[in-house]
Amino acid sequence: MEETLMQDRQPTPPPQQASLRQSNQSNFSRDLEFLSSLANPFYLNSLALQGHLEDPSFLRYLRHLNYFRHPSYAKFLLYPQALHFLELLQYPEFRQIVRDPVWANDTASKQIAHWATWREPRLSTTEQADKLEIEKSIRNGSSVDEAEAGRDGDEKGKGDEEPPSPSEVKNKPTSTSSPAIFPITKSS
Repeated sequence: MEETLMQDRQPTPPPQQASLRQSNQSNFSRDLEFLSSLANPFYLNSLALQGHLEDPSFLRYLRHLNYFRHPSYAKFLLYPQALHFLELLQYPEFRQIVRDPVWANDTASKQIAHWATWREPRLSTTEQADKLEIEKSIRNGSSVDEAEAGRDGDEKGKGDEEPPSPSEVKNKPTSTSSPAIFPITKSS
């Protein structure tokens, strides 16, 4: 029995390796938290007004954060628009625009409007309606089974509809993504 316990244990890393791992985790956490804060337009405005966006060492740090573009790191971001702002901060023109408090207010309003109207892209319209109906019935105090029973009764005859023609599908817009807030065009 004692031999089995000894075999199941993993060897402890040397203290130097454990210290390096802890340092890397600390650096990653710091970078992730800072990059997440770049999604806040008011914070960007504050950085610009304090002069940080003109500091060469700060700009080098922003370039360093580009490693978050790799999918193995990007998956940790809660606010992916932070990567968009990180890219835009590489341009002096954008760093000047960020100084304007009106920009911060407008951008924050656009973000909130996007979040308010955004829907999970993997759900069809029917699935979204079902999900909303179930959530509504739960809020009203009825059970999920009652909501599903009501939905099943409403859907009689809906399967009889013909699918859209290929020309209708072809002409229907397929993009659900919102346009970039600040497209940058390079002038020659």
